[in-house]
Amino acid sequence: MIAHGSRHYGHSTIFDPDQPEWTRDLVACGHCQASIHLVPGTQAMVYLIFNVARWAWEATPGAFCRTCMSPVCLACHAIGTCMPWEKQMEAMEAAFTIEQARAEWGDDGR
Repeated sequence: MIAHGSRHYGHSTIFDPDQPEWTRDLVACGHCQASIHLVPGTQAMVYLIFNVARWAWEATPGAFCRTCMSPVCLACHAIGTCMPWEKQMEAMEAAFTIEQARAEWGDDGR
């Protein structure tokens, strides 16, 4: 079980005919919703990142945003600012005004 309060958890199962079945816990990045594979028992602080050059999974220290209190992917951590997914959606909704909707889709008289 993961100790953090995020509600975005799941499981990933990878099937490879040449390898045994591989199941890991997942957590969603609090900023971009990317799926992050976790090393079991690490409290979401060690991520499994697939290294294409080596064609292998590698354990990498994870990242946690202390502003929104959620695990974040390494790409969002590198950006260095907190913009939770919900805030991004609210900003997009606010930018799309009623006038823009009417201009794009037309006024149907309702």
